[in-house]
Amino acid sequence: MVMVSFHHICNRYIVICILYMQFSAGLSSQFHELGQEPDMQPDVHLEYLTDSAIINKGYDTNKSYWQFAVPSHTSYQTRYTIRGKPMSMYECFIEDSYQLITHKKFFYETLATERVWKTVYHSKPQIVKDPCLRNVALIMYKDHLYMTQDSMKSINNISIPESYSESQEIVQDALIIKSHIVLLIDGSVYIQHQDGVNISLVQDLPIGQIKAIKGHDWCSIEHDLKASNDMFIAWTDKGALYLYEDGKTDNVTITDSALFPFIDLYSKIDIFQMALNAHPCSLGIALKLTNTSDSNIEIVFMLINLESWSWQVLPFTLTEVNDVEAVHMVFQKTPVTSFLFWTNGSVFYSYKEGRQNGKFTLTKYHNFSNIDTTGIEIQQITISSEGDMLLLTNSNRMFYSTIHSQTMLEIESGELPTDDVALWTDDYVSSQFFTVFLNTDSHTTHFVYKRLIPLRNEVLSSMYPYADSDCPYEHFISNIESGLYEVDMNEEINVWSMLVYPPTTSGSLELEMYRPTLLENYTFVYEQVGEQLNTKNMTIRFAQFSHLNQYKGPSSFYEERLRMMGLVTFEVRPSKTQLNCPLPHHIVSHIFIGCPRKRHIRIYNPNTCQESTVTYTIPSRYYRNDNGSPATKDKVVEYNVKQYGCPFNILNTQSFRPIIHMYDGNTYVKEVDANFAIWEEYGRVDFQYNSTMRSAMCIRKSQSWGLMTSNNLNQSRETIWGPHNYIDCHQDLSAISSTDFNFNQAYEILNRTFNGLMFPSDHDAFYIFNLKILDPNYSFCELRTTFGVNVTGYGGEQDTMPMVIAICAIILSIVILLILTYLHYRKKSIMDMLLRQTVMDVLHQKGHVQKRTQSYTKTKAD
Repeated sequence: MVMVSFHHICNRYIVICILYMQFSAGLSSQFHELGQEPDMQPDVHLEYLTDSAIINKGYDTNKSYWQFAVPSHTSYQTRYTIRGKPMSMYECFIEDSYQLITHKKFFYETLATERVWKTVYHSKPQIVKDPCLRNVALIMYKDHLYMTQDSMKSINNISIPESYSESQEIVQDALIIKSHIVLLIDGSVYIQHQDGVNISLVQDLPIGQIKAIKGHDWCSIEHDLKASNDMFIAWTDKGALYLYEDGKTDNVTITDSALFPFIDLYSKIDIFQMALNAHPCSLGIALKLTNTSDSNIEIVFMLINLESWSWQVLPFTLTEVNDVEAVHMVFQKTPVTSFLFWTNGSVFYSYKEGRQNGKFTLTKYHNFSNIDTTGIEIQQITISSEGDMLLLTNSNRMFYSTIHSQTMLEIESGELPTDDVALWTDDYVSSQFFTVFLNTDSHTTHFVYKRLIPLRNEVLSSMYPYADSDCPYEHFISNIESGLYEVDMNEEINVWSMLVYPPTTSGSLELEMYRPTLLENYTFVYEQVGEQLNTKNMTIRFAQFSHLNQYKGPSSFYEERLRMMGLVTFEVRPSKTQLNCPLPHHIVSHIFIGCPRKRHIRIYNPNTCQESTVTYTIPSRYYRNDNGSPATKDKVVEYNVKQYGCPFNILNTQSFRPIIHMYDGNTYVKEVDANFAIWEEYGRVDFQYNSTMRSAMCIRKSQSWGLMTSNNLNQSRETIWGPHNYIDCHQDLSAISSTDFNFNQAYEILNRTFNGLMFPSDHDAFYIFNLKILDPNYSFCELRTTFGVNVTGYGGEQDTMPMVIAICAIILSIVILLILTYLHYRKKSIMDMLLRQTVMDVLHQKGHVQKRTQSYTKTKAD
């Protein structure tokens, strides 16, 4: 069994020790000896780490555990996945485990002498969870308002801020939004801030007239451009509906027949209950209507799409409402709007935007008998992220169901009917259900008792002996992550799901999507038939291949790009399921089409250098002022190596073209092959491009910095040229006039394989370049970066006199050496001549020469 402990170090890191139980320490040692190295990574689909990376502190041989240090102040909560190498022992593998690290979100310290919020009396605990931080919740129990920030390990009262001067201390209702709690007090809405010190009255809502408030049932993905976690709804007895979002309020009147024509059929209209959904961003309303003709009362359910403000009345009506005091609603986590609503003793469902609806059947499975709901009063319904659902009554009877189901099965709760308990689920770790009992007898100390519900065992026990035969499939397996995928332009993701089922049944998988037009999706289904088991594998490819029409103008460009962006929600599930089927019953995930949060570009530079500041001077003749006028004085510039990276060191004889890499955080994605433009940060003009419009094979005049500047005189270079107004010179656009021009003009657009920069040979220089991607169909991100180039190779102007003197000295030395050499060889020749003459004289004396001379004379005479 894996256990995790936490230790703070210097308030910067939390050390996580992956422990094993005492009797398995030897097993841990064996895994370590076999080379096991667990890894711990954050689930980036929940929260992004914004601080230092995780530090693996290695294996402690004395205590038999691995240690990791993670940043302790990156977010309110971060889920980590702990996984090891795929290594087996005794034919068993260790599955991945998850750990949720949370931090305090609200600072509502309570002192014994302070005033605390009270509530209207609740005989049973009423829990209102934070839709995003599932370890945080408000609890209304008896006449007090409590808060937990550690998944019900402890609870505390909430102090009334000193700035609250009203005498009313009783809270009618409460909820949690992004960083505040919202309180309904005496018909007015107050927001108590995160620090616990400040509280403010929401002035845009009618004071003293608000009947109820409601927040999100599920967390809104931050990438969604339509939904917000800082949103709640409020309504009055007169049918006025208010939507609060990020400090702004919109309102609509349900009784306005111009907006809702069906209202004319009824004489009296009351808003019974509402529910707020995140994905899709919609509002469910239960209306209590009195019929004009016969005065009958009925409850009608209406859906309002908050993105388009379109509405529809669901084809389902409750007519037996004489004993109905209240209606409760909660949305299910599905891409197509589905929600539950219940009265005192009945539970109803509405699936697929109202196309499927009805009343749940409460049953005892072992004798197939329906349960008499007389006297049953529903206290709480809790739904987990994996699709499990539990219903708790006031007498602590418990019923189980799953998402998309129409039947509820009674299971053993294990609690006495008189105990004051509530349901709790840890969604982000393992979707475990607990019953919680609160002991609040003491005014200063409160105790919470949590008991884990063995849900799977209880369900199978209640279904015995049919538990092993009713489920139409054996396994539902998928690689789909339940968080968030990010897709940029021209990118795609592939996911798969597999259903394993016996040959005696027919199995299939269903795919449902919200906003399917934002992506192209292709589904491939492969089936394999065996003797004992069949498998059906569904592979789904989601791709973004839409292109922008960038020639309509900047305003149309941004509107069209915004239209292409958004959040797609999809769900994969077996088409047939039963209550005893293994988890998960469905998988819901999200795809964000837009700029990934940490996407950026870097210039590839293998060089290393010291992180220091480079200071240099730009002569006035080599740069221009911001308005394009010639500079009159030199400029001293600093280049921050730590901020911009090491500069490139190149010779002035080399052509330079940067290599651009794309990153998501510190993860390399790909090399950028899109067109881009470059400009010098301080207006340097002493560089050129090595290509012309002719060599680039343009068929029309290409854009350039001179052209773009002349058309946008009052804008900076960061904004005058970019994807919003880029025009390709290789396309003949009749809508854009093209006059005669010189094809030998410089072509100022670069890419991975064409064009480059040339630098002057008459001086050295340092440049700070800005680079911006121009292609509008390359990325939703504004991709830009800055880098430095240090150009060398020029020797500078020098005094030539020393060189002339040196050359003359060398020439003179050579001349003198030649003369001396000549004299030396001349002297040697004279000596040789004298020696030869001496030899001739000696030979003549012996007669040899005479004889030779005579022979010569005779020959001549002949």
